[in-house]
Amino acid sequence: MRSKKERTKFLKELEGDLKKSQNDAWFRDVINQCLEIVAQLDEENESVWGMLDEMKESEMESWAKNNENMLQEYLDEHVKTLKWMNKIKGEA
Repeated sequence: MRSKKERTKFLKELEGDLKKSQNDAWFRDVINQCLEIVAQLDEENESVWGMLDEMKESEMESWAKNNENMLQEYLDEHVKTLKWMNKIKGEA
C-alpha cells in the first residue's frame, strides 16, 4: 500500500496529465469527479485510522485502570514465586 504522500503525489500527477490530455470534456469531467472522490475517501480513511488509534489508546488506558489491582496481585505473586525459587536454588 502506498503512503499518504505517495498517493497524493500520484493523484496530483494524474490530475496534471488529465489537464494536458486531448480527451473530450465529458471524459475529463468524469475523471475529475473520480479524483475528487478518491481524495475525499483518502482523507476519510486517514481520519478513521486516527479515530481507531485514539479508541485503542483510550481502551488500553481504561483497561489498565480497571485491572490495576488484579495486575498488581499477579506481579506480587510472581515476585514471591521468584524469591521462593531463588531461596530453594540457594539451598540446593
